[in-house]
This record gives sequence, C-alpha cells and structure tokens, in this order.
Amino acid sequence: MSLGPLSASQVVVLLAFILEVGSGMLFLFVSLRRIASSNSSVNLVLARTKSQETAKLQVNLMACVNIISGFLCYLKFCISVTTGGGSAWVDYLQWLVCTPPIIVVLCLTCSIDLETTFVLATLDAAMIMCAYFGHIYAAPELKWSWFCFGCLLFVIMFALLFAQKRLMYIKYTSQKTIQGSPALGNQSRINTYLEAVQFEFKLSNRLIWLTILSWTMYPLVWILEQSEVLTGANADIIHAVLAAIAKIMFGVVLMWYRVKTGIATDDSIPGMLLSLWKNRTTSSVHSNLNLLASESMDGRPPKITVDDTTLIKPFSLDAKE
Repeated sequence: MSLGPLSASQVVVLLAFILEVGSGMLFLFVSLRRIASSNSSVNLVLARTKSQETAKLQVNLMACVNIISGFLCYLKFCISVTTGGGSAWVDYLQWLVCTPPIIVVLCLTCSIDLETTFVLATLDAAMIMCAYFGHIYAAPELKWSWFCFGCLLFVIMFALLFAQKRLMYIKYTSQKTIQGSPALGNQSRINTYLEAVQFEFKLSNRLIWLTILSWTMYPLVWILEQSEVLTGANADIIHAVLAAIAKIMFGVVLMWYRVKTGIATDDSIPGMLLSLWKNRTTSSVHSNLNLLASESMDGRPPKITVDDTTLIKPFSLDAKE
C-alpha cells in the first residue's frame, strides 16, 4: 500500500486508531500492574460492593473495546487509502461490535442480573442495525422509519437501565438485605457497606450519563449526513472523533475508579467469564457479603443491630453527578 498525501479525514481516522489502541493497551497495563497488585486487607474488602472478578472484567472489557475499535478505524483508513471509496459499513460494524460490551459494563456496575443484561445488550445491537438499515435504504419513508425505530429502542434501553439501577439500589440498601447478612454484624460495618454501595452507584450514574451524552451525538450526525448537510469526509472526521472520545473517556473514568478502590484479581478474562457464569444467580453485592462473612474474626455470624437513624441517606439516582 503506497501512501500519497493524506486527506484530513484520513489523518483523523489514523489518529483515532492510534489513540484507541494506545488507550486500550494502557487500560490492560493498569489493570494487570496497578489494580492487581493492590492491598487486599480487611478494610479494603469491607469497602467493596463489586466482586473482584467483576471489577477486573469491567476494565478488561473496555480495554478490548478500545483495541478492537482502533483496529476497525485502521481498516477504514486502509479502505479509504486503497480504494478511495466509502466505508460507512465499517462504522456500523464498529458500533455493533463495541457498544454492547459497554452496556454490559454498565450493567455490571449496577449489579443488574444476567438476563436483563442480555436484553439490554440485544436492544443496543438492534438499535445499531436499525441505523444501518436506515442508511442503506434509499426510500425516504423506509430510511426515516428505521431511524425513528432505532431512536425508540435507544430511549427504551436507557429507561430500562435506569429502572433496573433504581431497583438494585433500593434492594441493596434495604433493611431486609442488611439484616439478612451475617457479614454486617455492627453499625460500623453497616455504614461502610452502605458507603460502598453508594460509591458504586454514583460511578454507574456518571458512566450512564456520559454514555447518553456521547451517544446522543450520533443520531444528530446521522440526520445531518442523510440530509446531505455533512459530506462523507466531514462525517468520517466526526465519527472518528466521537468514537475515540466516547470510549476513551468512558474507559478513563472507569479505570480511575477501579484504581482508586483497588479492586481486581490476576485472573484471565476466560477465568473471570467462567466465574461470572457459575455465579450468575448471585449478585456481586451478595458475593461481597459472603466474602465479608468469611472474614469474621471469630468465624461465627455476629448479632445484627440496625439503627434506622444512622443509615446513609440514598442519593438521587436520576440526577447528574
């Protein structure tokens, strides 16, 4: 492949490839070196609401998403250089491959069950396919019908995600959950547990709103592109910038929180997936409660006393943090 003078869109796509692959490698490095070597004292264990396998899987999934997305950017660059033709299908392939894992990461952060996670990931994939069908059909009525249906799936997907997140937060901060766990034997442990739950759901709030704000830009660009306000080259530049910003920012926020809390293990990705499948009926919060119970000083379930006035007040799950 001989390289002549590169256009502005080709340069931007090539830079997106470098940034996304580089950020993905950084996430893997931090996950293996920084998070895996964190202290595993009882105090850190008490501060966790996510199981170690789940937290490590989140960071590694985002690393894989960025690396795969980067190489698809490179594929788009190669097609543009060699043929000079359009490669819009690469954008849709990139979204179809990379956005469902982001939904999975959000569900893991919210402790949403496996079945609901599958439904949300399927809705996301269907949304991308609707956008693709709207792109390939020339008839205006078909084009805009597919687009509107995809937007409807977008609204349904995030509405369901917010509803499930609220239910999980109410569940894990309820007296029934607290009183039913032998791991929370005194008020200090109860308060620490509630602080950790609140910490995780604040993280999920930030990630969800970041995803909504970045993903909302795509339909706007799609409308401008189909209305021929944006040319193919300008659309390629905007798609590359949006893809890089959305995934890299998402991964950086997630990685920062995980490094801060020091949650991960040295397990491989297949090992973590197997662990999650074996424990698919048990939430990560309950897994953590069982871990706390195993850390009991005398090995016996302590007596639980809960004072309603000392429980942490729930924050608004729907407000931007």
